[in-house]
Amino acid sequence: MARIKISKKTPEKIRKVSGNLKVTTKKILDAANVSLVLTDINGKYIYVNKTFEARTGYSGREVIGKTARELSIFADDEQYQKLHEEIAGKGFVHEMEMSIRVKSGEIRNCLMSLEVMKEGKDVLVVGTASDITRHKRAREDLLESEEKFSALINAITEGVLLMNVDGTIVTSNETTAQRLEKPLDKLIGRSIYDFIPVDVAERRKKWVEQIVKSKKPGIFEDKREGHFMEHSIYPVLNEKNKVAMIAVFVKDITERRQAGERLKESEERFRSLVEESPLAINIARNGVIIFSNTTSIKMFGYKKQSEIVGRPVLDIFAPQCRDDVQDKTVRRESGEDVAGSYEATGLKKNGMEFPMQVTVKLLNLAEGTADIAFYEDLTLRKLIEEEIIKMRNLESIGILAGGIAHDFNNLLMGVTGYIELAKMQVPPENRACSLLAEAGKIADHGKDLTQQLITFAKGGEPVKRAIKVTSVLKDVSRFTLTGSNVKCEYYLQDDLHEIEVDESQFRQVIHNIVLNAKEAMPGGGTIMIRAGNVVMREGDAPPFSPGNYVQIAIEDKGAGIAQENIPKIFDPYFSTKGMGIKKGMGLSLAIAYSIVRRHSGHITVESLPNIGTSFKIYFPAYLQKAAPAEKGDGGTSVKKRILFMDDEAFIRNIGQEILTHLGYDVKLAQDGNGAILFYKQAKRSGSPFDCVILDLTMKGGIGGKEVLREILSFDPEAKAIISSGYTDDSVLSNYVSFGFKGAITKPYNIDELRNVLEEVIPRKK
Repeated sequence: MARIKISKKTPEKIRKVSGNLKVTTKKILDAANVSLVLTDINGKYIYVNKTFEARTGYSGREVIGKTARELSIFADDEQYQKLHEEIAGKGFVHEMEMSIRVKSGEIRNCLMSLEVMKEGKDVLVVGTASDITRHKRAREDLLESEEKFSALINAITEGVLLMNVDGTIVTSNETTAQRLEKPLDKLIGRSIYDFIPVDVAERRKKWVEQIVKSKKPGIFEDKREGHFMEHSIYPVLNEKNKVAMIAVFVKDITERRQAGERLKESEERFRSLVEESPLAINIARNGVIIFSNTTSIKMFGYKKQSEIVGRPVLDIFAPQCRDDVQDKTVRRESGEDVAGSYEATGLKKNGMEFPMQVTVKLLNLAEGTADIAFYEDLTLRKLIEEEIIKMRNLESIGILAGGIAHDFNNLLMGVTGYIELAKMQVPPENRACSLLAEAGKIADHGKDLTQQLITFAKGGEPVKRAIKVTSVLKDVSRFTLTGSNVKCEYYLQDDLHEIEVDESQFRQVIHNIVLNAKEAMPGGGTIMIRAGNVVMREGDAPPFSPGNYVQIAIEDKGAGIAQENIPKIFDPYFSTKGMGIKKGMGLSLAIAYSIVRRHSGHITVESLPNIGTSFKIYFPAYLQKAAPAEKGDGGTSVKKRILFMDDEAFIRNIGQEILTHLGYDVKLAQDGNGAILFYKQAKRSGSPFDCVILDLTMKGGIGGKEVLREILSFDPEAKAIISSGYTDDSVLSNYVSFGFKGAITKPYNIDELRNVLEEVIPRKK
């Protein structure tokens, strides 16, 4: 564009500038959809595009060199003055609405934008104008229409609401505002669901979803705050035939519906009471069921009411009960005094029978007399009653088992003791010595059997003692496999740690798992038993307390365990072998698991079909070293004095023999009072007992716990060991809390007695 200098000869300059516009630029400017103008600083047109000419009716020749004021283009002088002030003050105007008078004299509305620009030393004004006449008229028409619409809907006594499909209110009338107790202007733009309870909102959302989906009007009714409301909902479709908005008309139909609603409420109340009843309810007339509630339908195995309604009432009774039920029904309906409640056997649709309680009453209906019957399924109650009986029986068995175990352990104590005494009299190389040793092992297995009985009946608290694992593993596994076609291979670490366990219970764990492995290989085979020291760290699976453990693995090559059964194998009474004396009780692995957990250990299982099963047992290692023997001054050893109390004469005799053999001076007591008397006499005489061994339970007298309490009150420094055949008693497992220094279970051998005595009263020289 050529440079323009402002002077008195400006029109001539204008012609030069206009003529210098490039043809291409003119074409681009003429194609614009808005009017484009270029004026000098005095407002004289330098250039106008074709859109300007078309919309104003002026040609370029008519306006070039003239001002808008000269052409009377601005219809409103005040607007023009404001435009002039904006340009002078800010140097630009952005979308100012102006009234323009075109050549024909018509007034049109435009949005004008002007900006002052410099072209060299010349100052020019470039401007655009968009014709908004049509839009403004449409807006005015819309406002006028909205005013008419508002007046119309506010004249309607019904609630009227126009909203988007999401519930946003577009418009509403005063009736709706009054019902919602909100000012009308506070509703517009808000969601209708904000003003109604959540349950009502959810219901109405479903109505709207239904209308949007079907694109058809719908009428819905609900009740709110004591009023029955009818909602007529209409879809408002756009040009794409989609629901753009929802029109809702709400009418209060309380008066019309009130009477019917009261009746309906009464019916619903009764129906709700009947349907929600936990008892099955049937109404029968002339021996045919005419009503059945949901509980009844489910109880008798039907899927819907139509399957049971219309059936003879006797169909829901087992055949063996029908004659009696029919007789009761006839007598009741004839006016006889018949028991209204009785037990019977029900019959489900699939033919299954079950016990039920039946209560029948006469019901007077408009159609005549009917029977209303209430049925209660007694299956669960009967099962609970049976379980209670079983539990009581088990409790009795537990008491019996404990008594038998105690007496049997006492007898075994005699057998074990006399075997030990006999071995003392026979040279080691003598054949009788080895036979006595085998007899002792068998007696030990008898002790294991009593422990299993106690564990089954009551659980059995562990009486822990450090043991060597290797010899027990071999001993128990060989005994378990005696006479079978299964053998063992051992892979046992040489320096295997000791473990602190109840030896009897530990033997039971190994026995149960080896027995399980043997039964998994009915055709014979080899069981691998491995044992080694392992160190577990925080986070090892299963979750271990960090420390040293002894890991025992027992592996078979049997059929394996189905994967779905692995999580259940330690559950009580779970067995895949069926139930029975020669099958399975489902207790062996549960007992093993319980024992291991009571010893702060872990047991895991891995199994693959047709490959075999591996049980891994972890027991905390016992790393405590024995204290070195104290050395005296080399003088003559002094016999320690032991007071031995037991109510069985043969056990007292055995105890005396064994303790004497071990080098102790022994005093025997046959009851608690005698033991207390002997202890006090010895203490007063200056020759106190170094230790007392007390039987826990005494027939017809005070037992070891009470005896020790009395002794400690006399001599707080007294040392005592508790002994019992009741291996499940808490005193044995928590003997320290009762004041004892040690504990030993019957039957015990010489080594076991020696060890516990040396722990309580180390022998000095």
